[in-house]
Amino acid sequence: MSDTPPSRSVPGLALRSYAGTQDIPAIAAIFNAEHAADGIPEWILEDDLRSDYANPNEHFDPDRDVVVGEVDGQPVAVAVANWIDTNDGELREHRMFGAVHPDWRRRGIGSVLFADNERRARELAQTHRTQRQRVVATFSGERQYGLHALTDARGYERVRYFFDMIRPHLDDVPDVALPAGLAIRSTRPEDHQRVWDAL
Repeated sequence: MSDTPPSRSVPGLALRSYAGTQDIPAIAAIFNAEHAADGIPEWILEDDLRSDYANPNEHFDPDRDVVVGEVDGQPVAVAVANWIDTNDGELREHRMFGAVHPDWRRRGIGSVLFADNERRARELAQTHRTQRQRVVATFSGERQYGLHALTDARGYERVRYFFDMIRPHLDDVPDVALPAGLAIRSTRPEDHQRVWDAL
């Protein structure tokens, strides 16, 4: 993606491509601010982003798949995409997600980034040769009401649900025996590649 001029619909907003590791702190901060505002119990670590972004592949390449939204040069939003072939053998799923810093919500920034993510997903899908049905997908937390409204307005439908289960404390945790043949141990260096592959 080439850098775009400021959006007509959002004064001062410009979208630009990922500029390298110097963007990592801002990207992490935007996601973490959104998660905190929306009650999502997930913290994005800069080191994890650096690792993910340092290993591009056909499914995710930050130079192609990460866009930063800036207002007057200040990063305020980020959009990310990747794609997978689903395990059912039927779909090629182009996944989109992103975040707008809570201080910059309700100004149309999310709508601009969402539309740009959709455009990029369509363009990438057209370069793929596959017999699978191609779909565009995103996901949201229960309290991300702005994203719900945006996806509903654009014709998305909910097809799956996931649940985070939280226990209020670790007191009185029952002692449950592991099934026969299963053991829990720390990883060893010779396990690292297998763990990486599994993830």
